[in-house]
This record gives sequence, structure tokens and C-alpha cells, in this order.
Amino acid sequence: MKKVLQIIDLHVSFRTYGGSVQAVRGVNVDVYEKETLAIVGESGCGKSVTSQSIMRLSACIQRASRSGRNLVSRPQLAVII
Repeated sequence: MKKVLQIIDLHVSFRTYGGSVQAVRGVNVDVYEKETLAIVGESGCGKSVTSQSIMRLSACIQRASRSGRNLVSRPQLAVII
């Protein structure tokens, strides 16, 4: 089957008044044709942040990178990690 999505070593952090908070650390995902992916976990574990980062939907992400490639389209907020 054809791979339709590959995420390697996804990291996401947010800037807060108390400093930077790393919300997602090292997520890896492969999704192939005709597969369904479910992200399951406890409240606050990073499910929504991970999904929004993959879809580039979150406006408040300070840093998001995938395999060293910047995922944030706003240069003033983006830092590659």
C-alpha cells in the first residue's frame, strides 16, 4: 500500500509567561492508503496539539518541526528544533 502520511520525530512547544513548554515530544506516525488513525490518550496528553500541528491549524504554536522541517508558516513564531 501507498504511504499517505509520515510524521517523524514531531516536537511542538508553546511560549508561556513562565517560559517555553514542550507539549509534544518525538511523535512518529505512518498512515497508509485505506487506513484510519486514532490518537487516544488521557486529557492533556497532546492529542489535539499533535493533530493540529499535522494539519498546521494552530495559530499559537511557537515551534513545530517534523524531521527538522519547519511546520509553522508564520516566520515570527517559528523556530526549527
